[in-house]
Amino acid sequence: MARILRAEGVDDGAITLEDRSTTTYENIGFARAHLESDEVIIVTDPYHAPRAVMIARRMGLRARADCPPHRASAKARAREGFAYLKLGWWLARGGPSP
Repeated sequence: MARILRAEGVDDGAITLEDRSTTTYENIGFARAHLESDEVIIVTDPYHAPRAVMIARRMGLRARADCPPHRASAKARAREGFAYLKLGWWLARGGPSP
C-alpha cells in the first residue's frame, strides 16, 4: 500500500507503516498509537475494506476506507470470506475490549 500511496503523490512523512500485526484487529490497534484523531481513512484492498472499517468502528474510531482499484485473486477473496466467519465468531463473544 505504501508504494501505491507514494505513486499517488502522498509524502513519505504522511505514511506510517505498521509491521507487527498478524490480524486486522491488531493492525488497527497498533496504528492507534500513531493517531492524532479518532477520524481515520483506512487504505486497503477493496474486498477487505468493509471488514476493516467495521472493526475500526467497533474500536471507537470514526473510520472510512479508500481503496486503490485492482482485482483480487480468488485466494484473497476466499481468505476474506473465512475472515468474516472469524469476525462473526469474535463479535458473538463480545470481542476484545476496545
